[in-house]
Amino acid sequence: SQTPSGAGPSAVAVEGRTDPIKVQGPDRDPRQKGLNYFVLAHDTEPGARTLLQFLWSRGIEAAGFQYATTRSFQIVALNHGFSKEQFASPAFRQYEQKLEQLGRLWEASHRGAVSFIKQGMYRERYNGRRAITMLTRSEGSQ
Repeated sequence: SQTPSGAGPSAVAVEGRTDPIKVQGPDRDPRQKGLNYFVLAHDTEPGARTLLQFLWSRGIEAAGFQYATTRSFQIVALNHGFSKEQFASPAFRQYEQKLEQLGRLWEASHRGAVSFIKQGMYRERYNGRRAITMLTRSEGSQ
């Protein structure tokens, strides 16, 4: 069942930890227009929540974005946004490799999970498109 936008945080237990997830509207989108972010996966709300917990527990800030044209959530890594000119930089490659490594760990440690690479992890330029729902970590749970 969908939690209405603006509803209070709900708790989801993953690997012995519970981090509240906040369901909110698009006005809190932390991405900077014009920068590129890694899209790791597309999943249902329950799957997105589980993947977000996994990423947060490993130091990757991420959020799930649901758009009016889809029912699934797009899971986006938010630690770094990159300009096109930065694609050849060591920082970009190091971050990409870290995400690829976490994708393999995700697949190996979660039954039925598929690594980000096999799902087609890609970078996407954020153009300001507004999500209708956003799943993020609640403040104070970091």
